[in-house]
Amino acid sequence: MYSCLYTANANIKGSTLQQFNNPSSLPPVPSGHTRVVCVSDTHNEHNSIHLPPGDILIHAGDILTKSGHRHVVTAEAASGNPTVSAGTRNPPETPELQATPSGISLLQNFSHWLATQPHQHKIVIAGNHDQVLEVLGVDAVRKILEVNENTHYLCHDSVTLEGGIKVFGSPYSVWASTNRAFFGKMDYTDVPTGMSIIVTHQPCERLDDKGCPQASKADKRLTAALKRTGAQLHVCGHCHGWHGLYYTRHNIPSVCAPVCGYWMKPEDLWSEQATRGDSVDLQDGGYNPDLKYLPIVVDIVLGCGPAKHAPTVTKHNNVLPRQTQSKPLSPLATPFVPAKFANSHPDTHTGKGLDTSVEPHTSTTHDECT
Repeated sequence: MYSCLYTANANIKGSTLQQFNNPSSLPPVPSGHTRVVCVSDTHNEHNSIHLPPGDILIHAGDILTKSGHRHVVTAEAASGNPTVSAGTRNPPETPELQATPSGISLLQNFSHWLATQPHQHKIVIAGNHDQVLEVLGVDAVRKILEVNENTHYLCHDSVTLEGGIKVFGSPYSVWASTNRAFFGKMDYTDVPTGMSIIVTHQPCERLDDKGCPQASKADKRLTAALKRTGAQLHVCGHCHGWHGLYYTRHNIPSVCAPVCGYWMKPEDLWSEQATRGDSVDLQDGGYNPDLKYLPIVVDIVLGCGPAKHAPTVTKHNNVLPRQTQSKPLSPLATPFVPAKFANSHPDTHTGKGLDTSVEPHTSTTHDECT
């Protein structure tokens, strides 16, 4: 997947997204703007996503797929008893949960991909499929993901980048799903003021074409927090069918950036790799990267000015020591595409068959969240 959607000035309400089938043809970043590249819900298929460069890369959660069901077990099971999937977030009375080696390996694979991305700053949060991250805890996840100084894993906390760009990130969501990592009723009253960007897995209140709100109480609380904190951009995921650029009732741009479609049976899965990111997909099902749900690139004026290239970072909690570089990924294998899809997907690995034209994009309206 090489295509992306782009808008030149997200600060202006009514800005629309245009599709670029060759991100190298994106226009230069306007003076005084920051280029933000937004994705979420990669569901282990990150190696099929090829991103354009930018100042800030934001991943708004759901790195993994059903990881609470597949790659989290009780401590008893981990000690040698028959493996029992944890499935959902454990209440206090249930046994302690542990991430399996396979789950940790999937997160490490994502970390390797993330480290190869060219962006000056990288912001990552978790989502409701990411129980492996919830069970590991913030410190352990940061040791895996923050392999260089410009990568920041946020878990209902914030980071300040050079240039004064303040980013708050939270993994919590409340919409119904059988994948219940980081589920909680957040009122967002503890989000600090003065934020430039707020990243959540949960979408905020969305206005439909008639200006009517489509939202739960949690969405409305998040929308209110965007206004209260002075946020100039919101980035989210979770609801695949809400993919697109929206504006809140306070005219704050909100990018919903899932890059996968809806749940597919094993026989309907495809991958740019020789196999799936999580091999359990081939027995259980999973998500396909979807050419209708492309990475979203926005150029935006942030009140503190454009992002700088040399990251100087302040977190409100202790920053863990970081390695200087990460281990590169091995070369990509031959794409794995079932016969039924052989003629329906362009050669996204090489870029052959993709033109460089600009196409108008209309946001989808399906409300399914997973």
